[in-house]
Amino acid sequence: SQPSPPFIEDVEDDPDPTEINNEADASVGDSAMFLFEKRYDALHDPPVLANAFNGTCQMGQLLLRGYEQELANGKHLRDAYIYSASNGDAMFKGGSVAGSDPRMRLFDLDDDGYADVRPYEEPHLYYRADDEQRTLMSGQVLLRGLFGPEITTDAKSSGVDPVIVLHTADYKYDVLGSNWKDCPRLEDLEDDATSSDFFQKFNTSAEAQELYSIAAKLGKDFDRDDWIDCLMTTMCTDRPLPDKLNDYDGKNDQSAFQRFLDFATYASNYKLKHNNAVYAK
Repeated sequence: SQPSPPFIEDVEDDPDPTEINNEADASVGDSAMFLFEKRYDALHDPPVLANAFNGTCQMGQLLLRGYEQELANGKHLRDAYIYSASNGDAMFKGGSVAGSDPRMRLFDLDDDGYADVRPYEEPHLYYRADDEQRTLMSGQVLLRGLFGPEITTDAKSSGVDPVIVLHTADYKYDVLGSNWKDCPRLEDLEDDATSSDFFQKFNTSAEAQELYSIAAKLGKDFDRDDWIDCLMTTMCTDRPLPDKLNDYDGKNDQSAFQRFLDFATYASNYKLKHNNAVYAK
């Protein structure tokens, strides 16, 4: 749910510096009436200093389409595994999977055991995600679809927004993905894959040289590892692409945009398939 706004009027209007830590006074007043817009445009001396792409979006964000998909996923899971005939959820009136088959009721909220229990709290739910913005929000939106009616009811009855604990870890040390910090052997396996004759031929092909040349002109920091995130985040939020890459129409597989995506996808996935997929294993 939306966080409470920062109430600052009393603090700003009080000239007495001793009042700066007065939390009671700071809890009343009007919310701030302006927003900040974050832009990645502070480095503008290419090729020495440059951003991968100018804009207002960071890489790794959840797109609106992904938001809608995760909300739908949560509702589908609710339909399959949560039963509550008394919570007024319209989804159950037409007969949900959990409603028609008691064996599917992972959470039977009409059971007396859930009378004073919040099913979205531990130990009934353990929420674990890596510390990537799109991953965190994907989980949050999915849980909204899964437990939305209960969260809304509890918030109204208590007057306090419920809190779901998120368990995560420093991204560079996490074990949810392949991580050189935890498994140094992965670095050797990737080096073995990228130094193979097959990959070298792919990475020095005429197609590779042309794409690298275009990328170099777009920005010093527009590295191949960033191509997919930069291009998809920019296009899917309806922000303008550089003219050279603004040729995707959903049909032309030879557009520069599609060629960049295809090349980066193959390069990223190659290590996972090399040598009988030893890296992925």
